[in-house]
Amino acid sequence: MTAVQYAQAAKRRSVQRPPLSDYFRDELLLLRHGERLDHVDRAWKLTSNGTFLHLPDADPPLSAVGRRQALETGIMFLRQRQHRKIRQRALGMLSMLLVSPFHRCVETALIVNIVGFNGELAMFFDPLLSDWHSPRIYTRPPRLGGTYHVDGINVGFHPHWEALAPALTSFFRCVAASVGSAGMMPLSVTEAMSARWLAISEELCSQAPCFPVWTSSSMTKSLCLNSGANFDCLKSVPRSPWDGVGKVTALKGNTGIDYPESANALLRRVGEAVRVHFAANSMERSSVPRLVEDAIQQEVKQLPSAFFRKPISTESTVATAWSSGLGPPYTVSAANAMQTKNRPEGERYALLPSMRVMMVTHADVVSMALKHCCPTHYITRSGFSVPYCSITSIFRSNDFYIRPEASAKGPKRCVDSEPPWRVEAVGSTSHMQTTIVLEYD
Repeated sequence: MTAVQYAQAAKRRSVQRPPLSDYFRDELLLLRHGERLDHVDRAWKLTSNGTFLHLPDADPPLSAVGRRQALETGIMFLRQRQHRKIRQRALGMLSMLLVSPFHRCVETALIVNIVGFNGELAMFFDPLLSDWHSPRIYTRPPRLGGTYHVDGINVGFHPHWEALAPALTSFFRCVAASVGSAGMMPLSVTEAMSARWLAISEELCSQAPCFPVWTSSSMTKSLCLNSGANFDCLKSVPRSPWDGVGKVTALKGNTGIDYPESANALLRRVGEAVRVHFAANSMERSSVPRLVEDAIQQEVKQLPSAFFRKPISTESTVATAWSSGLGPPYTVSAANAMQTKNRPEGERYALLPSMRVMMVTHADVVSMALKHCCPTHYITRSGFSVPYCSITSIFRSNDFYIRPEASAKGPKRCVDSEPPWRVEAVGSTSHMQTTIVLEYD
């Protein structure tokens, strides 16, 4: 997003124009999945004509309304990307999707990707975004319909395509058949659009791909050990798409999350998910997918030659954590908390250039992400709700590049901490046409 943000900054011509550094920022969009089928049909396995028979009880698909909600979300991004003004087009852009491995999140992410981005947006799965493993929600450890595949080098996630394929293709056929109907009129869906979505979904389902997993080193280690694979998976950069080179070991149904899970454990896990994708430290930098690194190299070509990366500390995060007695399972997050203090100004805190990332996850995870990133706002807005397919948006400044106006003169000073995340929207459903009913106990 750096090139887009730079273009926006360059268009603003005023005497009081702020420095370029004020325009570069990370944006994190938190999208809750669409309506889940088991909330409207308790006997969903028996009433699905066998389509969802092999999904675990704790991993239901979307309902028909849930797919419609995902469709409307994707259309919102599509309309914004087609806008004539660069600011509106930027609001429709995303750098990538980070997805919870639960089936309802997978389905939501795929529909949004197909409708909003022609299925071309990079998708990575992160077990840290999984649903809260609370005994109040699950009486036993929840199981996934999908399977983790470990090849000794990387971890991939293979969704339950036997359930996804018929549901997705049937849904987009219904959309195509409904073009021009009263229900589709507000969305302005054309025959060409619906035909394109159907073709993309059919091609995707025929390929049934295994998606790359991008998560923390401690979670990767856990998945490797649980599958019986060699822990060498931490020693190389993840490939994208995941190609399963070498001997593949399957880890079916396992979420990778400890059960039972307390609220504090969930908060730490969600904080880890945010840090692993945004915070610069020596360990997590080595796990950035090659696809992302390639995109950075391509974007640099669109920037002025004066832009170059700030350095980051090469100190071993793991060594720091272990020597301090912090240890697993949240080794990296604890080390990050230590290293954000007294960081030299010349060293960056951002793992990657300016990004606009959307995490497709669960209501409790959205709530905890807000609590971790914006605790003051969380306390003052403790009664906020997270409706289906609502979007919560937060942002912070990004210092990945040294900008043209940055001065190289003068002594370096130390900064106290990383810049704070700020709230832009919480539980927004302004993009939705479907009526959302909130129920309170």
